[in-house]
Formats: sequence, C-alpha cells, structure tokens
Amino acid sequence: MAAIKKIERDYNLEDLDMLQLAQVFHDNFIIDKTAFTAAFPILADPFAANFQTAIDTADDIPSGGEVDSEIAVITEELNAKMPEARAALQKLFTYTEITWNSEAKTNSFGKNKYEKARQSQLKIKELLELAHRQAEITTNKTPLIAAGYTQADIDELETLMDEIDELNRDQELALSDRGTKTEVRVTAMNAVWEFMRQINKTSKVVFVDSPAKLDMYLLYPTSSSSLPKVQNLEATVDAGPPMVAELTWDAVVDAPEYQVFMSQVAVGQPAGTYDWVAGTIFTNWNQPIVYGFRFWFKVRAIDEPTTGAFSDAVFVEP
Repeated sequence: MAAIKKIERDYNLEDLDMLQLAQVFHDNFIIDKTAFTAAFPILADPFAANFQTAIDTADDIPSGGEVDSEIAVITEELNAKMPEARAALQKLFTYTEITWNSEAKTNSFGKNKYEKARQSQLKIKELLELAHRQAEITTNKTPLIAAGYTQADIDELETLMDEIDELNRDQELALSDRGTKTEVRVTAMNAVWEFMRQINKTSKVVFVDSPAKLDMYLLYPTSSSSLPKVQNLEATVDAGPPMVAELTWDAVVDAPEYQVFMSQVAVGQPAGTYDWVAGTIFTNWNQPIVYGFRFWFKVRAIDEPTTGAFSDAVFVEP
C-alpha cells in the first residue's frame, strides 16, 4: 500500500505574510489588468474575481494559532473542574470517615488513590466514577445520608465525572483534528499561491521593459533584516495541569516582539509544517500540549515589517 503523501506548502513564506502579499498582487493586477489580458487572454475575467475568492477563502480558515486558542479554552474549562472534583471527593471522604471510622472502608471509596489522582484529569475522572458507584450502593448510601451526606452530593460526583470526561474527549478530538485542519488550510493557501505564480510568470513578458513593475510582482520581495537570529531556544515539559511546553530564549536587541511557531507530529517524527501559535513581548512562552505527540518549536524576532531569522528548532515529547 502506497504511503499517503503529506500536503506541503508550495511557498516559503509564513501564511499571514503570503496572504498579505497575495492581496497586494491582486490589487496591482486589477490596475494592470488591461496590459495582462492583452498579452494573456487566459487572465481575463473571472480570473481576478476567482483570485480574490481564493484569498478570502484561505483567510477565513482558522490559523494554527486560532485552533490552539480553541484548544486552550477547552483546557481552561477542564482545569476549572479539577478543584470542584477535589472538593467533592474530599467532602465524601469526610463523611465516610465520620460514618464508619474505618480506613479500609474509606479507601473503598477511593481515598487511597486520591493523591495520585488529584492532579490528573483522567485519574480524577476514574476516581469520581469509583466514588459515585460506591456511594450509590444502598448499604453505603443509607448510612451516609443518615450522617448528613445528600443525594445531591452523590449526583454531583456523577455530574463532575461526566463533565470532565466530555471535556477530555473534546480536547483529544481538537488535538487530533488539528492536523486535518492544517491540511485544509495549506491546500487553500496553495490555491492562492498558484494565482500569484501565474501573475508573476506572465508579468515577465508583459512588463519586460519595466523593472519597477516587475518588482511589484515578485513572489519573494527582497528586504533586509536588521534583527538577528533568536539564540538558545530551550523547551521543557511542565506536567501541570495543564501540561505545557515551557519555552525560553535569549532576548534580541531592539526586538519589541517575538513570534512562536509550532509543528505537531507523531512521536519520533521530524518537524512538519510549522504554524504560528503566539506573539509575545517576553522571552518565554507556555504552550499547551498533550501526550502522544512530538511538538517542535521555533521562534523569531519581529519589528514590523522586519523579521529576524528563525531560531534553531527544538522539540518536546511528553
């Protein structure tokens, strides 16, 4: 069975930079459309309209940074449930101790598993399930309620268990879908680039005697960068929760901001497509990550419109 070919970018620009350049191409093409179509009728309408549609379509697709923001929202909601879960379990354990005054009995509700579970979203969900199951047993429920524990308290264990389970699944689904969304975005970006490539190629005939016009249709406009390469990028894992990759790097003189890019790939794999995930004025960044993937990172300094060279890439593999 043939290996599935990974969809790669046809261009060597960051997505946002490419889309900005594409809009400039389009607007200049509208001005010069008569000259273009006189030499190349294939560029007549609806070429310009289709070009603009391709730009708008690509621009409407969430960037890697936007997708990561959605994941961060889920992670934040999940983290907010952890203190509630811990409080609900501690309340139950207190009532079991009052009711039976037996360490073994209290452990049957999961207290001996609590310390290992209290910081783990998966383990605390399992502990809530155990605690709820035990609390619903009639021979346990009757004396617990007699001691002051309530049915609402028991129901809360199940509610928290279900909420944490759903958020966990949403988080995993969002992370697994990230690669698919990246492919959709890259495909749309490549379609925009093809319009630009056609305009660039034909401009060399249309404006053969006009260097200034040719410069307007360069795929890679020349520019100088006075910002040096980011040095000493390091990445470590903080298990959290939430689990994050902690990035640090050396400051670049005169750089007011830094851009962080990430490539999420299978365990053990080299970096794939990098997506912008954050802009920061600091020399550190915490990026939410999960088990089961390798996360590559690189950083560059930026002082609009100038950007520096990317740092050497580093990765974490929790």
